[in-house]
Amino acid sequence: IIVAVLAVGSLYALRLDQPPKEYFDEVYNVRAARALLGRELPWHMRTSHPMLGKLFMALSIKVFGDQSWAWRLVPALAGIGTVFVVYGIARLLTGRVAWSVIAAVLWVMAGTSFSNARMGTLHAMMLCWMLLSVWAFLHYPMGATWSRQKALLWSGAFLGLALSTKWVALMMGAFLVLCLLVVWRDTTDRRALAWEVLAADVVLPLAIYGIAESSLLWIGSNE
Repeated sequence: IIVAVLAVGSLYALRLDQPPKEYFDEVYNVRAARALLGRELPWHMRTSHPMLGKLFMALSIKVFGDQSWAWRLVPALAGIGTVFVVYGIARLLTGRVAWSVIAAVLWVMAGTSFSNARMGTLHAMMLCWMLLSVWAFLHYPMGATWSRQKALLWSGAFLGLALSTKWVALMMGAFLVLCLLVVWRDTTDRRALAWEVLAADVVLPLAIYGIAESSLLWIGSNE
């Protein structure tokens, strides 16, 4: 495991500081992160919501300085984490280490996911939270190690973090609905399941989103 982490980490971190200037959507996200720190743009000129991913980037800039590799550090860490999440999902689905390793390697070879994880943008963070939501959910029907309530709660929490990073993560809700239909078919206590889904996959993600946005408004009002 340590060797795998070092190998994947080295690949994603190689020349992370290049180019030294913002490019592509970094222009918007890095400026928004600076705005959270009271730099470059005033608070009211933030580019878009939600802002959780930009907050993580701002914290990285705060700790490591306003430099190119610091803008890209959190997305790179998310990209590294996603590789192992893909491995975990494949392991739950197949039960085989070999197929899971192949899935992880193919994921690293995917140009879009790899390049997004090396830019100061929000895609890698959102994708990591989305896939973690799937990984958590699969622990109930596939892994048989988590209770239904635990799987739904963790899945909903990760979905809330994904929504707090980019709204397009809402598409994950459609996938989870399809998964829930399978669970619904084999469930006898359907009324209990309906309430659990409402609490874990609707109320909880919205609550996490609200807390994240409220925290950012508090930061802005205290600049």
